[in-house]
Amino acid sequence: MKIVIQGIEYRVIAEGAYATKSEPDKPYKKYKLNDNKALVISDEEDFAFFGEDFGELDLEPGEKNINYKGTEFKLATEDYQILEKAVFGEPEGNLKFWDYENGEQVISLGVKENGERSDVAGKVIDKKSIKFI
Repeated sequence: MKIVIQGIEYRVIAEGAYATKSEPDKPYKKYKLNDNKALVISDEEDFAFFGEDFGELDLEPGEKNINYKGTEFKLATEDYQILEKAVFGEPEGNLKFWDYENGEQVISLGVKENGERSDVAGKVIDKKSIKFI
């Protein structure tokens, strides 16, 4: 499967269906793409989150504020991601995450059950800029 995001084509490596512990009735999908990219789409929202999967950023999860590349981000969400279904490939599983925001920019710091980090830095984009092919 391929996805075109903002005019650039990406190959889907993995797809998972998820919910969070605090909002189990609001499902979302997460796509692992080539070039270390990640896409998160919620059925409930008109926007999506698109960014780069870094594995581990040199940032401490759980802080109220973080500084990334000279920009200050504030903690917006602390929750648990629950993998409900592995749709394709090997999507990441359950993890605790902290989402930090600064306008349309988002830093998501995640810690998997095995202790590995799963950090993504990106931005909120319009769902209309995404096309599945």
